[in-house]
Amino acid sequence: MTGLSPQVLLADPLLSPTLLNAVDARRREMLPPVLERAMHASLEINEGRLLRFALLIENDTIKSGPTARFANHMPLDSRHLQSLGIALDPRKNCLVVDTANSSPSCLEIVGIASRPVLELRLSTMNHPTIVVEAENPGVISLEIGELKAVYNRGAIHHINISSIEQLQIQSSLPARALSPTQLGPCLRLGIGEVVPLDEVQWRNHQGELAESVNNYSPRLFAGFIEAISRKIRSKGHGGGFMLLPNLESYAGLFEGGKWFKEPDQRVTHWLSRALSLQGLLSLGLRGKRITSDLDAHWRENIQQWARDIVHPSFRDALINLDLVSEECAHLTEADGATILSHDFEILAFGASIIATVQELPGEWIEHLRTHGNRHRSMARAIAAVNGSLGIVVSQDGGVTIFSNDNKWGKRLLKLTM
Repeated sequence: MTGLSPQVLLADPLLSPTLLNAVDARRREMLPPVLERAMHASLEINEGRLLRFALLIENDTIKSGPTARFANHMPLDSRHLQSLGIALDPRKNCLVVDTANSSPSCLEIVGIASRPVLELRLSTMNHPTIVVEAENPGVISLEIGELKAVYNRGAIHHINISSIEQLQIQSSLPARALSPTQLGPCLRLGIGEVVPLDEVQWRNHQGELAESVNNYSPRLFAGFIEAISRKIRSKGHGGGFMLLPNLESYAGLFEGGKWFKEPDQRVTHWLSRALSLQGLLSLGLRGKRITSDLDAHWRENIQQWARDIVHPSFRDALINLDLVSEECAHLTEADGATILSHDFEILAFGASIIATVQELPGEWIEHLRTHGNRHRSMARAIAAVNGSLGIVVSQDGGVTIFSNDNKWGKRLLKLTM
């Protein structure tokens, strides 16, 4: 699809259904002028530097994070975008845009907020966040919830919705989130933290909680893998990491590397916590609870409790997941692979893969003809380990996933980011 204005994004067949059905009228009306002003500002040069920025159009009901509001609001124009954008990293922070109180037709920059984590965003929220980003001169992207399209000098390119979640990651984390402790009983919120359960409410809603957690876990795991891949890609050095089901059985695959005496469970903690909190949030937004530590006020206002108490905690878990994904990406800067378990425990980094040659699918062989040693060694290792997953990020930004599982066999997935 082509056009002379980024407003053509609003009619894009990928974005328009969500825009019409899930975005409130106020934000829809704001989008056309926001896109135009972002385009104009992206073409400006500030002291010899190209301008990059991200604009967040928030929803008043459930926010993606707190906003640091300016004492004096500023018009949304090129001059102010230049002065503010140069001080912010658009990958991490957004300028928050809203209408002026005195005139709903006037757009203002009202503050700064952390950029919503696209890969780890809760997919079932009713109000998707909207981010407009000036990526390069004349290149404007529009994110609506999990969907993203890029306007590039008249053409529209779609950023694919990852199919990583269709891969088989046999993690025990969903079962752990759904298994109360014997004493109490209590629901686990990550590692080392629990919340007491109401046994009657637990029996009534256990099935709904399980459905919510099991439906969300593939998206969460896929989102975390995407987040690490994006962080590696942004550093420009390339790298690889893999998930193994049982390290002891495959120790002969590696040589050297820095191995932890006990698995590093930072990622495991935040994934587990996010799963449990997402289940509580999903129930709470439907007016249901399973915990017993609510006072009388919250018992009478379950949905408000979910919005005011559970949602911020869930959001913080996703923010911390994004932070630990950055730490995992740093580990891949060491020569060799970073190795995780299926429960996302960090086992080692900088390990050389010494897997012997395995019989590879024709699709893999064809792919490896145009890729280097990092891809070849990862492909051999994944082919040797049933139930494993290997991700390679090239220095040019391409992302390749090798998968080997009982259900689908050996598969190759290329990501667009």
